[in-house]
Amino acid sequence: YFEWTLDRGRFYQEYQEQLDDGLAKAYENYRTAYEMDPERFAELADGYFVQVLLSNYASKDMKDEALAMIDTVEQYAGESLQQVIDETRDQLFDDPEERVGFLEGRLEQNPGDTEIMNELIDLYDETGQREEAIEMAENLLEEEQTFENAERLAEFAQADGQNQEAIEYFEQALELTDDPDQQKEVMVEIAEILQNE
Repeated sequence: YFEWTLDRGRFYQEYQEQLDDGLAKAYENYRTAYEMDPERFAELADGYFVQVLLSNYASKDMKDEALAMIDTVEQYAGESLQQVIDETRDQLFDDPEERVGFLEGRLEQNPGDTEIMNELIDLYDETGQREEAIEMAENLLEEEQTFENAERLAEFAQADGQNQEAIEYFEQALELTDDPDQQKEVMVEIAEILQNE
């Protein structure tokens, strides 16, 4: 019955111009097949049928339906489908404030996800939530000790006139890199702060 439903959906999709509401009927059949067996549906044709439904949801701004499907099928997604899922998320949440709320929810489900944390820092900064950006940057540095994360906190502190704190973060960044160009850049920053002091 799963295969039959899927084939009927493909029939409606292929002959949509000759049939009344052909495309709508195709979506309806694909949705039925998806509900029968989400894993099988997601793995068929490298996720093509999921892509069809997600594209339909995104074009109609049906966020709840799209996100529910993404939550279900993402665990079965291959590389091609995962790319479509990521693009669909971006399309659904192109407004920075909406995207913040969405990413905060994802971070609650995936604590310590550094990719989400990085994006949230940028979005907090972009939407004027500086305290949240700094707090998230501090959490990210705890989670992932890298030159870039320490340097970002130093730049936040420097911009806020917290010179001593900026120096401490720059010194931490120095310890986290062996790259001579990065070391030179940080030492110049520290020198400029000390000169201003």
